[in-house]
Amino acid sequence: MARRVMAWVAAGVVLTLAGSPATADNGATYQPPYAAGPSGGGAGSYTDLGEDGRVFIGRLYPVPGPLNCPPGGAYARYEVEHTLTGPVSAVTADFTEPAVDQFVFAVLSVRDADGRWLGSAQQRGPILVDDGALGVDLDPALFTGDDALEPGEVLVIQFGLEMASACPHVNGGTVRFTQLSVS
Repeated sequence: MARRVMAWVAAGVVLTLAGSPATADNGATYQPPYAAGPSGGGAGSYTDLGEDGRVFIGRLYPVPGPLNCPPGGAYARYEVEHTLTGPVSAVTADFTEPAVDQFVFAVLSVRDADGRWLGSAQQRGPILVDDGALGVDLDPALFTGDDALEPGEVLVIQFGLEMASACPHVNGGTVRFTQLSVS
């Protein structure tokens, strides 16, 4: 008798759990090829966004400015537009194969479609390790209240490399972004 009761209880638990609504998965993972985002730079700059997620920036500027250092450090970013299905807590860009000098930054930024900045992260070079990641934790308050982000709205996520502008220099960097995660 006790075994039958235990079997009915176990079956009830299994059926209850199976019938429970699953927690919504509001995240996504994106992999190359990514859409090209903004890129550019001043005189002597070079940028490249590869289909495999590799970013390369470089600048050769051998002439000093008469009173100040000239602007125009190189920058190149990928862009992902993520449509919200509910609240998310973090955005992470994983990278590998970096070779970044001390005047180059790996960058990640998140904003809404109206241009409101929600968070950003950067890592300054030199970066010469095997793997790394940039992460932005999103404030839970972004998904509550009068000005809350709602399902159907778009997060604009940009990630790549940018260079500080400086006096005469030769600088550059490369990194391959393997995936972008929204969780």
